[in-house]
Amino acid sequence: ERADGNLFGRYVLGECHTDEERNCLISDVESFWTRINSYMTPQNSRAYGLAVGKVQSGKTRNYIGLMFKANDSCFGFI
Repeated sequence: ERADGNLFGRYVLGECHTDEERNCLISDVESFWTRINSYMTPQNSRAYGLAVGKVQSGKTRNYIGLMFKANDSCFGFI
C-alpha cells in the first residue's frame, strides 16, 4: 500500500540513530537504486541482485530501504 510516497524517508528517520548511519543508508540505497535503474529498459524489466556482507553489516536494512524506495517510486511489483 502506498502511503504518502515517503516511506523511505520515514524508514531512514526511524531506523537510523545517528547522522552517520542516516547518511550511510541513504548513500547505499541511492547507489543501488542508480545501478538497478540503469539495467531497467522497456526490453528488460527485471533486475536481480545479491546482498553479500559480514554479519550485522546492514544487508537487511539496505534491502528494506530499497523496497521502500521502489514503493515510493510507484513500482508496480516489488
